Amino acid sequence: MIVKHIRNTGSDSFKRLAGYVTGARNRGDDPTRWRLADYILDKDHDGEKVAAVRVTNCLSQDPGWATKECITLAAQNTRSKKDKAYHLVVSFPEGEQPAPGQMRDIEDKIVQAIGLQDHKRISAIHQNTENWHLHVAICTVHPVTLRNITPFYDHFRLQETCQALELKHGLTRDNHSRDPERPLGGKPGQIKAHAERVAFGRWIEAHAGDAIRQAVATAKTWAEVHAALAPYGVVIKPRGAGLVIAHHTNNKIRIKASDVSRGMSMKSLTDRFGPYEPLAEIVRAREEYVSQVPEPTPATERLWDRYQAEQNAVLSAKAIAMVELLEKHQEQSSELSRWYEWRYDNLSAQHLIRANRLRSLRTLAEQKRDDRAKLRADQRAEREALRAKYQLRSWSDYVGTEAARGDRAALGEQARERGVIDRLMRQEAREQSAAVERLITRDAGRGGTGLGR
Repeated sequence: MIVKHIRNTGSDSFKRLAGYVTGARNRGDDPTRWRLADYILDKDHDGEKVAAVRVTNCLSQDPGWATKECITLAAQNTRSKKDKAYHLVVSFPEGEQPAPGQMRDIEDKIVQAIGLQDHKRISAIHQNTENWHLHVAICTVHPVTLRNITPFYDHFRLQETCQALELKHGLTRDNHSRDPERPLGGKPGQIKAHAERVAFGRWIEAHAGDAIRQAVATAKTWAEVHAALAPYGVVIKPRGAGLVIAHHTNNKIRIKASDVSRGMSMKSLTDRFGPYEPLAEIVRAREEYVSQVPEPTPATERLWDRYQAEQNAVLSAKAIAMVELLEKHQEQSSELSRWYEWRYDNLSAQHLIRANRLRSLRTLAEQKRDDRAKLRADQRAEREALRAKYQLRSWSDYVGTEAARGDRAALGEQARERGVIDRLMRQEAREQSAAVERLITRDAGRGGTGLGR
């Protein structure tokens, strides 16, 4: 199961989004003229697209009227300039079709995870592709407060919730990556590619990291950045929305540029040098560096496989714990709100003079503010404690731990890395020795050693 947030644009984005979700994009400007039977039968697509439609938190169960409710509600918020429609897509592997009850629970839990469970929404199951998928259109304006709610860090909460729901409903489990450079599955080719990236990242840090960071810090153009990287047999190039440092002949062996230095992110470098400029000329790479870029062995791949399994187990346990904690926190917040609603009602029932009533209201407001602040602080501490409990180990820490236990693959990986470092250190020592000899020879021809200056 994969969940994505699809960003929308335009002032009438909710109407267009609802029309797309329900398969009624071309039924006129007035959503109330849409008909529920047309969605279910899906006349525009001969019943091939929409399998079911669901309306939640709206007065009407007709999608057309529900859409008009959402448009009217969104129009009442005139302050926010942000989009007032939130589009979620939940896609399932080919051949997997959860039961209706499971689909409702999946939708409810995912929407709850991003804090929009009280908002009006329209959802539909699409079946016109090989993958059964659910579209959810949510009006982000709260029906009571009229605030336009924009979920922050929703990607992480969505991935954690998906992991918990896959376990709960016995669905096919996906690797919900928090980092686009992590492997997306357990296939040997993917494990090999990511093992190469891990080894490549360590190699860069050990043999070129300091030099690259220093050169980039003093560079004034993209050409100088390329020239600083080229002698090590690596190139910097765009990938997606960022930059990667890649092997000069194998684009699959790469790491994020920001992993080498935060100052090498796309924004940092484009702010300094302008839009990205590709390498203008080929700079000869030093063969002693290029030849030492590590390649993973079969033992490394098996070790990486075990490491990935451990990571997935920790992430799954963390996802379940986070969902349970989120439900607990939401219940605590609701209970506190109900408590103060009762206190306000009780105060209103008392026939107090105006001065005493205002004083009581101020006192009650201060208590409510303090209790909410304390509750938020306690909940934040619980979240931090949970994250600390389920921390992920780095690859190097995992290798070191396994090597200490006597694992042969981990010992071999450590030995291989030490061998690379030793070879490069000997090469650098030979270069320094040759440079000193050249200096002595040059100064001897001038009648002095030159070493005392």
